[in-house]
Amino acid sequence: MKFHRVNNVIVRIPSDDDGTKGTPAQMPEAARLLQQVLEANPPDPLDPQKRALPFQPRSYRDFMLFPAHYSGAAAGIMALSLELSSWFSFLRPVLAWLTGFWTRMTGTVFPPFRPSGLYLTQPVFYQSNHLSVVSSGAPVVRPPYCKRYLDVELELGCVLGRELYNAASAAEALAAVAGFCVLNDFSARDVQWAEMRSGLGPQLCKSFASSLSSEIVSADEVLPLLPVESPSALGGGAAAGATVGKKTLTGRVVINERVVAECGVGREDWQFTLGEALMHASRGTRLYPGEFFGTGTLPGGAGIEHTAFEIQVGDTVRLEIDGVGSVTNVIVAEEK
Repeated sequence: MKFHRVNNVIVRIPSDDDGTKGTPAQMPEAARLLQQVLEANPPDPLDPQKRALPFQPRSYRDFMLFPAHYSGAAAGIMALSLELSSWFSFLRPVLAWLTGFWTRMTGTVFPPFRPSGLYLTQPVFYQSNHLSVVSSGAPVVRPPYCKRYLDVELELGCVLGRELYNAASAAEALAAVAGFCVLNDFSARDVQWAEMRSGLGPQLCKSFASSLSSEIVSADEVLPLLPVESPSALGGGAAAGATVGKKTLTGRVVINERVVAECGVGREDWQFTLGEALMHASRGTRLYPGEFFGTGTLPGGAGIEHTAFEIQVGDTVRLEIDGVGSVTNVIVAEEK
């Protein structure tokens, strides 16, 4: 069941297959749980950037659950760092040729860009800025330190509807999810490489803006599309090197009404399940209803992946996930 916020009131979005289940007593339990968390976490109705949000996140953590995005982004960030370097810019076309040749000949990811280390043994995430989350339709200011490469990231986001602490299983953790929406994790790539090398993870590159779809879907409509078993047991995850199998989640990036990327993932394309990721996040940390999580970028859903596209001031960007919703924002220059 889908909901959105109209004049600071949560309203169900009718559909052809949910009949007349509009009152709380008639709604499925999953929809009632979602409605409760939305009503308990309203955005500031006086803030034009936020008032159309379905809820105000109480916190915001972002995972990186898709190895194909890890590899594609690693290749793109390395290429961008070479381009921005006055000494090594000539190496960018060499790197592009070498990585392409390796993939064509072996069918695998170029070794330096393969997931490694902690990424292979536990779900990784960073703590983002929940107070910079804006609604669909809100303008997004290009930050002054992002002069070369502004980017978007298409993600599936979820909000908790139940408290979670030291979850004993992935199933228990997944049962705490109330609903899903579309997340755009805006990224300033100019400064990302240097920040990541500092050892403290993303900083200014990720903290200036993220946006959420105005629609949010109850968990029972999306969970059947997600993996339950660990993807590595299915022959997927980082071992696969690329997206494999039937796509259960599909979406796209649209810039100025032109589709620039089609994205999709199947159950084998996750490094860890969402339940495993939430279980990990709850270790020693009490999580509360209203806390928000991103899955990480759907492969192909960011321009930095092999430097496929980038965003300019004046662009209208729409990110879509089929069956979930869409989020649209216009990029504007900072006022002087």
